[in-house]
This record gives sequence, structure tokens and C-alpha cells, in this order.
Amino acid sequence: MDSELKTRLSGIVRQLAEQEQQRLRAAGTFVELEELACEIGDEVTRQLMSGQLSERGHEMADGGSQACPDCDQSCPSSRAHHRQLESSRGEIEYFDPAYDCLVCRRAFFPGSRIDRFVRSCYGDSEVDREDRVGGE
Repeated sequence: MDSELKTRLSGIVRQLAEQEQQRLRAAGTFVELEELACEIGDEVTRQLMSGQLSERGHEMADGGSQACPDCDQSCPSSRAHHRQLESSRGEIEYFDPAYDCLVCRRAFFPGSRIDRFVRSCYGDSEVDREDRVGGE
């Protein structure tokens, strides 16, 4: 981690410590203090991940229409689809664009590229096969 990021994080941590001072002081043991710090850190991680995944999905949707993976028909509009992932830091919620093909009546999720990204980190070899049946 570079020093500029460490400096910015130090300021954020000071603000959090001031705002959570009562809870931090109430932690009577080292283990309780560590658990509280991890709880706060996990929430920061979940919010950062949620924001990034939603942003990546919106970037894909901003490209306009998407081609249906079955019939190649252009599908001009999308709707937000609520998604949930279980990470090592807890549940992450985000919104992914979903498209409906009016020709073959198939729903598809171009954001399945996000799923590939997530699953590739865990070595899931079934990603491509699962994407062919709706992206979930």
C-alpha cells in the first residue's frame, strides 16, 4: 500500500475512532477491541465492494443496447437487477443491469462478466456454462 493511501486512510480512521469512541472504550479486552475493529473494517470492505460492483454494472449498461446472446437481436433497454454475493467479509449487495430480449423472450445479464471476475478469483470452472442459462 502506498504512503498517500495510508495517509488518507489514517484520516478516515481517526474520524471513525472519534465517532465510535463510546463503543471502542466499552471494549474491555484486546479480543473485544479487535472484534469491533474487524466488524468496522468488514463493513467498509462490503460497502467499497458493493459500490465498485454496481459501478461496473452501470458502466456496461451505459453502453446502450446489448445483443441477445441467443438470437443476437439488439435489446435497447435494461432494468436494475438486485444481486447478492457472499464474500469472505460478509454479504455484498449490488445492482446489475438485466436485459429482456423481445424476440426470443430471454432475460440476460451482460454483467455476468462481473460474475466471471468474482468466480475466477475462486477458480470456478462452471462460469461459462452457468452464463448460458441466464447469467446467474
